[in-house]
Amino acid sequence: MAQTLTAEQKRKRTELAAVVGIPVLLLLLYLFKRPIVSLVQFVGTCGFYTVTGKYCPGCGNTRSVRCMLNGDFLLALRMNLTMPFLTVLGALFYIEMIFDLLGKRIRIVPRKIWFLTAVLAFFGIYFIVRNFMPGIAPIPMP
Repeated sequence: MAQTLTAEQKRKRTELAAVVGIPVLLLLLYLFKRPIVSLVQFVGTCGFYTVTGKYCPGCGNTRSVRCMLNGDFLLALRMNLTMPFLTVLGALFYIEMIFDLLGKRIRIVPRKIWFLTAVLAFFGIYFIVRNFMPGIAPIPMP
């Protein structure tokens, strides 16, 4: 007779699959970083930048990921703060998931509206200000 799983058991299985699968995926990403980075040549130029001469919120994300894959996190921050921020946020959620699987429910990332509002306000200001401050604007890849 088939055993039906409770919602909690299904959630735990999904978390366990993620806890095991994410490091495997990251290892594969690292092992195949050269072919992945070589795909950058097929990414076209930003249409918004071409027309307006201003950086859109996505400008520099591809270069940022490329820098992170090469281990240059400071240059990744310079290209665009979004991808390094999302990487750290994802790592914090991953840590929370591991603790949850171990039976200790912790929350590292705030779930309050003030946190989301602050993050969105910061990035909104950053995406505008970097068009007027060359020190935080993306730079061409070396």
